[in-house]
Amino acid sequence: MSLHKTIPHMELGLLLKHYRERLGATLEEVAYRAGTDASNLSRIERGLQQTSVQVLENIAQALQVQLSEVFKRLENPYDITEGEEKWGQQGVLLLRILSKLEEDDQELI
Repeated sequence: MSLHKTIPHMELGLLLKHYRERLGATLEEVAYRAGTDASNLSRIERGLQQTSVQVLENIAQALQVQLSEVFKRLENPYDITEGEEKWGQQGVLLLRILSKLEEDDQELI
């Protein structure tokens, strides 16, 4: 089986990771609440694995976010959400770009 990243799966995964980190939850905590395992959730977050709508709904519930909000954010990733107002649109864009960098590269910046 070949694992490869695709842009839509990467964006979904990064968004789910953003919600998880905002909640202050670990992979294990969210995976347990969603009825899956941490390695599966990790692959989803990294864009290496597709997921069913049911599992995605379970993950969204575990992250305390509506699935419709996840899809809305995917459609328009540059909308400013609650808690981001202080940054302004350009600041939010910059933060989101930086969050997509590898951890080592983030530390350099």
